[in-house]
Amino acid sequence: MKKLLMILAVLVLSFTLVACGNNTDNDVNNDVNQGEENVLPGEDVNQGEDVSVEDPGLEEMPVVSAEMESLVNDLVATVGEENMFMGMMMPIVKEGAVSDLGLTEEEFETKVVDSVKFDPPMIPANHSLCIVKVKEGEDVAAVKQAIFDNADYRKWICAAAEKVLVADSGNYVMLVMSTPEVCSNLYSALQTKFGAENVGAALERDGEPAPNFEEVM
Repeated sequence: MKKLLMILAVLVLSFTLVACGNNTDNDVNNDVNQGEENVLPGEDVNQGEDVSVEDPGLEEMPVVSAEMESLVNDLVATVGEENMFMGMMMPIVKEGAVSDLGLTEEEFETKVVDSVKFDPPMIPANHSLCIVKVKEGEDVAAVKQAIFDNADYRKWICAAAEKVLVADSGNYVMLVMSTPEVCSNLYSALQTKFGAENVGAALERDGEPAPNFEEVM
């Protein structure tokens, strides 16, 4: 008899625990679903909340200044598009100063206040127009000579410019690496822009002659 009572007591206790467990699960589900009963199917529960996170590691992309853009456009317009190469304007960054100008990153940061390059968007290519604005108080002639001495007319893949020309006017220094005709045309355009009396003598050196494809064939 005692054994039967003990078995009945265990069964009653078991049913009680199961019932409590079911109630607890229901309470948890009710808490999770609270506030969602009016949400339509497909509707975002977080609608209206700003969940965007700004990445502090992203840096603003450099852009060509209006001053440099206007200068390049004036030179190209003076030369005439039919006498120029197709190019795209981009600012010169310090990491590209050696390749684009022949200046070290330190020289570029300490001596240059603004810059632009006008290069073909596709490679290989063998044309480049770069202009820098030298900071006030810096030696423009020294920057001009450094660019002339170190500019690499082989900076492109499998291509080289035929001629290198560097000229200056005021605080501007212009580097052209292209054909002799384009170099000469842009130098004349610089004189037209600022007046021949305000443009320094051009520094010029040969690059590599254009390949003769007829001889190759």
